[in-house]
Amino acid sequence: VSQSRYRFVRDGGFIKHDSDIDLGLLGDDFKKKDRLKQEMIIKGFVLRKENEYAISFYHPKFSSLIIDYFLIYEKM
Repeated sequence: VSQSRYRFVRDGGFIKHDSDIDLGLLGDDFKKKDRLKQEMIIKGFVLRKENEYAISFYHPKFSSLIIDYFLIYEKM
């Protein structure tokens, strides 16, 4: 998420060949990733990868568009 913001500022806009969407979820929301996964699949998305820090989807009609959700840690 911060990488996307950094590149946007550095390059003066979005990267033309960068077709993915990066989203951050705070810990409490990321714990609900099983529900997110179910909802994305209902909407026609396909699970691309999943681990304890990220979950990623694509849609068969737009396979080059990837949506990544990342866990964001909150400072205590």
